[in-house]
Amino acid sequence: MSKSTSENNQSKIESLILELTKARSTKNFSKEAQLLLNLGSEYYSHDNYDQAFMCYEQNLIVTRKIKDLRLEGLTLLSMGWVYQKIEPKDAQYQQMLQCHHKSLAIGRDIGDTWLEASALVSLSATYEEIGDYFQALEYSQLALDIARRLHDLELEKYVLPIIRKVQKALGKQEEEFALLPSGKSVLADLGITPTILKKTKLRPLQRSHCRAAINWLTKKIPVSKGANLDPSVQGYLQAFYHLCEIQDWEKAWKIVIIRPNTETYEELHSQLGIWGYYSQQIEIYKKLLFKSSQFQDTICLNGLGNVYNDLGDYTKAIEFQELHKSVAIAVQDLHSQGYALGNIGLSYYYLGNYDKAIEYLEQSLELLRHSQYNQARGLFLGNLGLAYYGLGNYNQALECQQESLKTARDIQDRRGEAIAYGNLGNIYWALATYDKAIEYHQKHLEISRQLQDRRQEGNAIANLGNVYYSQGYVNKAIECHELGLEIAKEITDSRGEAVSLCFLGNAYILLGNYQKALSNLNKSLSIAEKIESDREKSSALCCLGVVYDELGDYCKAIEFYEQSLKIAKNIKNRSLEQRALAQLGNAYLSLKRYTLAKKFQDQSLAIARELGERGEEVRVINNLGNLALFTGKYQKAIDLYQQNLAIYQQFSNLEGKAKANTLVNIGYAFILLGDYLEALKYLEQALAIVQEVGLPPSEAIIFYHLAEVNYRLDRSQLANKYCKLALSIAIELEIPLVKKCQELQKKLLAS
Repeated sequence: MSKSTSENNQSKIESLILELTKARSTKNFSKEAQLLLNLGSEYYSHDNYDQAFMCYEQNLIVTRKIKDLRLEGLTLLSMGWVYQKIEPKDAQYQQMLQCHHKSLAIGRDIGDTWLEASALVSLSATYEEIGDYFQALEYSQLALDIARRLHDLELEKYVLPIIRKVQKALGKQEEEFALLPSGKSVLADLGITPTILKKTKLRPLQRSHCRAAINWLTKKIPVSKGANLDPSVQGYLQAFYHLCEIQDWEKAWKIVIIRPNTETYEELHSQLGIWGYYSQQIEIYKKLLFKSSQFQDTICLNGLGNVYNDLGDYTKAIEFQELHKSVAIAVQDLHSQGYALGNIGLSYYYLGNYDKAIEYLEQSLELLRHSQYNQARGLFLGNLGLAYYGLGNYNQALECQQESLKTARDIQDRRGEAIAYGNLGNIYWALATYDKAIEYHQKHLEISRQLQDRRQEGNAIANLGNVYYSQGYVNKAIECHELGLEIAKEITDSRGEAVSLCFLGNAYILLGNYQKALSNLNKSLSIAEKIESDREKSSALCCLGVVYDELGDYCKAIEFYEQSLKIAKNIKNRSLEQRALAQLGNAYLSLKRYTLAKKFQDQSLAIARELGERGEEVRVINNLGNLALFTGKYQKAIDLYQQNLAIYQQFSNLEGKAKANTLVNIGYAFILLGDYLEALKYLEQALAIVQEVGLPPSEAIIFYHLAEVNYRLDRSQLANKYCKLALSIAIELEIPLVKKCQELQKKLLAS
């Protein structure tokens, strides 16, 4: 709330008290009654319930004295809502219900349908809250009938969400709920009806656009093919466009701030983004920007910044939020300033500039710390957690996300709750606590689907795919990422598309389908460059390096790793830096440049331990074991691999490919030591894991080693069997193992 707004509110109360004193001094009881009602409402709107109750109590005495039944009914209606605030939370609201029933009786007695409908809305809301759904449904439907007869938009807006909640509680389907208030109620509120048009002198163009708006809001007009928007939403938007054509900005604005009857209950312009209709959002904001009040400008600028952030154009998003911040400062609107700063911080997070993200988010939270905007605080606490997550500071990230989740639950912000669950799931994924990660991501997905929030649904599915990938369930991961990619394309989420493509590339690497991997990763890199997302560029480059590494083109792999590392260091992304260093170590090991390989692996291990990333730690220890193996230090290699197995025992979730690799490496070390039976034991354990989760490249390597061991043990039949299996997979995957298999096959034929 801006400073000027707070001062205006206090001034309004003081003015009402002054007028009330005058009315009492002149014994103008009718005016006194109206002023007491207004003053009580003012106190109620500022959460001063004791003062509000005192005003209403005094007013009942006055209204009954002058026998003004309508004012008495309105006072009882208002008093009921004060009782709702002051009665215990577990109460049945008997006093509240009593007041509203009395108000309903008065409304019916004097034939005041508006008062009757208002009392019905209040009763339905109360019965819904205490779980008496049938009573709530009866009263709410009666209220809706009257509201539509009166063409009263405000009454419709109040009663529609109650009906949705009640019908949902009674097991009705989402499709059965009215999404928006009736067009006739909207037109009556706007002052655009056929009757009014006949009496109003308008230019032909104005009259034509007004008639078009009436038609779109009252008639079933066929919508364009391929349009997925609900017909009622299409009607609202078309009416909005027609009003913009005649520059009636006030009426156009009123249309887009109506709240659709959804779980999120956001204003229409904002709800369009939740549904993924970004182009419509941009058009709305650009048409309204700088056309009316500065208050509207802050909303439009914030909206544009958010849309471009969602579309992955972070530079443009920051430009709009900086402009938003400037307007907010000019009008002394602390709330808007806080939002602008927080959203700039989020854009810097997506650009991978985590230090700058933290700087802006902390400024935002400081501004909002003592405000009533708990939803904004919860949101930006979560975003601050993201920035700490980006830096690998998982403890700090966890603390922020848990506080964000608590805030969302406290204020019943379902979307905020869903986002917090997703963020917590990602932290537990990074910490290799996969069961907990899946639990949180499933909650994120469930709520997002309930809210019909396509962006968050896509995020939740992608996050689940990451966990399945880490567990080694690659085909399940691919299913998730294909669905995530489909949603990202549907809602034109460029960053989401780049991320999904990169994840798919990773999954195909693991399956040994390198052409598909290259195709997806090159598309991801292209999108990342287009939207200037350094984080996604670094990720795609590192993954492209892995493909060429697997194909045996180590020099090309190093080029990609070095590009990835450079970007990671520039944006201070320690996680990406750690991964790029580890991959560089692997590539130099393949080139037999052992000193460089050791240097990069040591640096990578230090960062993994600094960040507390156990999954990455075991991978690097594996790499160091491989280095010892390549340099003939077999026992040292086995000791390092066994160190990993101890970590697996401690963290049972660190399974899948990583554990299988460790077992394969121990088996190979025993082969080099000549202990073939011990080698078989570890290789068979590894084979069971990779066959369970479906990892053909790893399976091929294990078959090759099993063939090698059985050859050394003079078990030619088994050796031939395993060699053929290994060769078949290697040929299909087009991996360098083909040559080794063919050489072993020659030995087997010669023996």
